Amino acid sequence: MMFSPGYMAWMAGQVLSAVTSIWQVSVPLLAILAAACVHFFLVRKKRLQRKFLLLFLPFLPMLLMLFLGALLNYDLRDRSPGLYGIALPLVEGLAVVQLLMNIGLVIISKGFRWIAASAGLVEIWTGLWCSAVAGMSISGVWL
Repeated sequence: MMFSPGYMAWMAGQVLSAVTSIWQVSVPLLAILAAACVHFFLVRKKRLQRKFLLLFLPFLPMLLMLFLGALLNYDLRDRSPGLYGIALPLVEGLAVVQLLMNIGLVIISKGFRWIAASAGLVEIWTGLWCSAVAGMSISGVWL
């Protein structure tokens, strides 16, 4: 059990390739986000506010998922099941935390709910793949 930043970067690349290779889902989600931003900034002529930084908060559980996947990756030499039995439910729990964070951000984002909801959909889609890649890394079963 040793953390490798290069392995975490490789896992992030796997997430990015999964998100972009399934473009039939990614492109409509990004189009909805672009339409919400165009409506907010060009039609309603609103300015960028500090509240928009809250939209990046759900990226923290995604980074923690990838960190756990890189820290507890399956190694054939180390077969101690102690931490691995805890790590998979923890990664899935982080996915639920990310979902709840997105729902909470949509609820509290008065004035830019469409942007928060569409950004939340993109973050949930990316978080799903972070969870899958981290789970595959921890279990050692790659698809």
